Amino acid sequence: MLCCRSSSNERSPKLSNHHLSTMKMKPELQLTSQARFRGALLGLACGDAVGTTVEFAGRGTFMPVTDMVGGGPFGLRRGEWTDDTSMARRSTSRNTFGLGTANATKRPETKQGWRSSDIDGRNTLWCFLTTESFDGAILTAANLGDDADTTAAICGQVAGAYYGESGIPDHWLQHLFMAEEIRALADGLRLHHAI
Repeated sequence: MLCCRSSSNERSPKLSNHHLSTMKMKPELQLTSQARFRGALLGLACGDAVGTTVEFAGRGTFMPVTDMVGGGPFGLRRGEWTDDTSMARRSTSRNTFGLGTANATKRPETKQGWRSSDIDGRNTLWCFLTTESFDGAILTAANLGDDADTTAAICGQVAGAYYGESGIPDHWLQHLFMAEEIRALADGLRLHHAI
């Protein structure tokens, strides 16, 4: 598990190999596998629900996101999520319950030769590694703007696996659409993998 913390005060998501090598280890949290599995899937959905508020908005063009509020380009209610969580639920259901496997599609490269998934991954790591809590990581990811729901969803999965379900703000979980179903899916995934 990747458990690092930035030693710099850098505030932009620029994660080079040098930057990665200067990270300090975060202490390992003593959590059950159930807490980590639930944290990963609930965290993904929470990140998606927080990030959708500013999805497609350029960084710095909106008031900072400070909570799970809903809205955004799809007019979602607080706690509702987008296709990122839908795809994760579908893929997890298929792999957990023997319904086949999800088909991955290759993302196109940008002009600089980076795939957008590489950029999402670097932003996700930066948000996770430079913050001290689940909600801090998610809010940092959402406030990057652009594909904020995807960046915050990926960050939510990483941070959720690290901090566990108990690290996710209770008021976010209370508003999260289909939270009980997502918990059950996480429990099924954990049992399927017998951890």
